[in-house]
Amino acid sequence: MTIEEQRQQFLSRVPSEFMQFCFDQYNKGQIELPVCHFVKIRCREEIGLKLTNDELIFKEKYKEYFQDFNISGCIPSSYQNKLTIKSGHSWIKEIVSNVRTDFIRSNENNGKNISGIAELLKALYENLEFAKNNISTKGPTYNHEKLWQLLDGISTFTVKNYELHNSIIIKLSSKAFTHILIGHVSKYKIPRKGYQVLFQKVHNWKDLLVLIDQAIKLIETEIIEHFSKIKREFNKTAILINGNEYSIHIDKQGNIKTFYENVSQSK
Repeated sequence: MTIEEQRQQFLSRVPSEFMQFCFDQYNKGQIELPVCHFVKIRCREEIGLKLTNDELIFKEKYKEYFQDFNISGCIPSSYQNKLTIKSGHSWIKEIVSNVRTDFIRSNENNGKNISGIAELLKALYENLEFAKNNISTKGPTYNHEKLWQLLDGISTFTVKNYELHNSIIIKLSSKAFTHILIGHVSKYKIPRKGYQVLFQKVHNWKDLLVLIDQAIKLIETEIIEHFSKIKREFNKTAILINGNEYSIHIDKQGNIKTFYENVSQSK
């Protein structure tokens, strides 16, 4: 494919569609097109990452052909402003910068868990807002040394589909999985709005997946009966597992929205 043909490939699609085109090229093991690499470099620039010497040379080589591309749609618009974070806490800035880099890397490599990485970035941003406003009980109080383990869990996670009878499928997305981890698992907790009830018997992201599997299995009959009759959200409290009670909320499309340990059992 010539440079001009690559240019037309980009111009014939909206930016987000073009990024998917690049993902497909990568996933098929094909050699990356220069236009794809150029757009990725522009994405890094867009969120304030420092380019390597090789990237600067590559950008200079191809800017005549691609520099007028509008790449704003390649990064989720709701997070563009949040990706640039200013804080007086230097170690926090370094962590967020590194997580931001992983966000772009995940975007490039598979595109599957972007919503989970974005949920983590959103939490970090909100936590830093508490810190900037001197709300010491909220931020920054998370275990930053465990952030890389958390990031590994999010990146490793594969969307869970619980296929039940009557063609009913319950789904756990990367975003919901991350939301539960940073809201209710002690060592991953990132303080945000509201009161966060911590799991007593969940110590890492793998434990969480096992627990959710157990909960779905226990209430499977109720879920099937509910969604076989009505297409409305499903809320279940008092799910008893090994002496602890849990609650789960599933929207009308079958997506798990929240899962947590009941307050009375965590005190």
